[in-house]
Amino acid sequence: MKSMFPFVATAVLFFGAFFLLNSSPELGDCAEENAHSGSHEIVFTPGGVLPPCLKLFSGEIVVWVNSTEKTVQVATDPHPAHTGNRELSGGDFVLPLSPGERKGIRLNAKGEFGYHDHFNPAAHGTLIVE
Repeated sequence: MKSMFPFVATAVLFFGAFFLLNSSPELGDCAEENAHSGSHEIVFTPGGVLPPCLKLFSGEIVVWVNSTEKTVQVATDPHPAHTGNRELSGGDFVLPLSPGERKGIRLNAKGEFGYHDHFNPAAHGTLIVE
């Protein structure tokens, strides 16, 4: 029995990390401030993404902001295939952002879309476009 403990502990840690990294925030936790403002910022920070979940309306603009000291590559989920709504990355596989850079993208497709930094998939969030 003792010989199985490391295997079971490793499996529990692996699956726990997998579900944590692939879970999206509760829909009730999505930021809705400035509804209908037309433009919303999502900031990549050294600690993750702010806000981690954002509701907006079709036709509005998301401004991606890189406040880290490294290049960020905005990508749609799932990682690493990026087969989701590529509007999030300007129609490309990734949308590169140099440190301090900002880029605006107009979103038209409605739905719930996950995104992440391709270089750091733990920095992820959700956009809900209504």
